[in-house]
Amino acid sequence: MKFTLWLAAFCVTFSIAHADLVVEQKMESPVINGVVKIKVKANLARVEAPTPVGNTVSIFDLEKGKMTILMEAQNVAMEMDLGAMKAQAAALQKDAGAEALKPTATGNKKKVGEWDAEEYTLTTQGVTMHLWIAPNFPNGKVIAQEMGKLSQGMSVGTPDPNALGLPGVVVLSEVDTPIGKVTTTLQSAKQTPVDAKEFVVPEGYKVVQPPAGLGGK
Repeated sequence: MKFTLWLAAFCVTFSIAHADLVVEQKMESPVINGVVKIKVKANLARVEAPTPVGNTVSIFDLEKGKMTILMEAQNVAMEMDLGAMKAQAAALQKDAGAEALKPTATGNKKKVGEWDAEEYTLTTQGVTMHLWIAPNFPNGKVIAQEMGKLSQGMSVGTPDPNALGLPGVVVLSEVDTPIGKVTTTLQSAKQTPVDAKEFVVPEGYKVVQPPAGLGGK
């Protein structure tokens, strides 16, 4: 379950869009290496990510405040209480001491994929994030705003740069974490219809509760 919490913290940088949203990003890290796909429809989000044990699917229902992990090999769906998880993360942050998050422009510029990007750095709890922002990303202002909204509802303690008012969309982030370097490259972000069935637990799955301490009772 530690991996599940880590996945939630690092992959949920996307948000409720006025239209359905599909985002693809390439992640390189000690745990995940491959394409992570995020699909959003109103208050629902689906995150598909490659893991060492195969593809993992997480479904978020922000209205109900729950996250469901699909364990395809066992035909089991584990439901977690997002409120409980966020409360635990908030308590840890309070113990560590609150800090203001202030992105700083470095003046560096480079091409990331098809986008011209500018570098910002952000330091939190002794960890520095290198963020490359594309100010001219198509519909960038709306997409970044919506990304930040959903992240605030889904994230379990990880700061989302899209919620900090930066002048564009984060197309590349590089972070040195306790488990190693995590590099995330945005490949696409499009407003396109998503089938509501994507957010439903498949037939034949047994829904179970997680242990206490992982959003369970």
